[in-house]
Amino acid sequence: MTEKQIDRRFRKIQTLKSILKKEKAKFGWFDDSYGRRYSIAELYFEIGDFRKTNIYLNWFNKNFPNDVTYPYFQLNSAFTYFKVNKLNLAYKSVVKLNCLNLFLVDLLNKKSVEEQDIPEWSESESLKWAENNYELYKQNLTEEFLDWINNISNSSEYQIVKNKYISILKLIKYAEELNQRSQLFEAKNECEKEWQEVKLITTHNN
Repeated sequence: MTEKQIDRRFRKIQTLKSILKKEKAKFGWFDDSYGRRYSIAELYFEIGDFRKTNIYLNWFNKNFPNDVTYPYFQLNSAFTYFKVNKLNLAYKSVVKLNCLNLFLVDLLNKKSVEEQDIPEWSESESLKWAENNYELYKQNLTEEFLDWINNISNSSEYQIVKNKYISILKLIKYAEELNQRSQLFEAKNECEKEWQEVKLITTHNN
């Protein structure tokens, strides 16, 4: 990316930030129905300035703590945190990525992947979607980062909670009684929290 292209993206970021700031001043909250907060993140991802991207992600998570986001966002968040050596946050983003698409991480690491008998609430949760997108998503990642994810995902602690998460999803798919589904969704959310608390077994040096 040329200096001119980088400068153009930074100017676009400043424009979008200004619009969000005006929204907050006008409404007292962010009425970001146009998804500008995502556009800013993606521009930072493209630029590859990990320090500035990290600062933005900290702002994003503070102001949108319950935002579900989407796979590309969480993958690049994990990469950003990895590059600034915030491995705990990088790992949490990897878990969030898995909860958005259970197949992408394995495909990035050239592992064999099979369909799972689980519910899919959006196209981006499917194996087909992951197969169509993982090569594109992989382009800006480093082998060091992919090795780090691979080491984590191969750990027994990680796999135990992942399998538990999948088993809950399978139960949700066939649960018909409203109270049962409610309890299963609660169990799913608790399992995601448990997954995020798995202790990291790998480190890296910048």
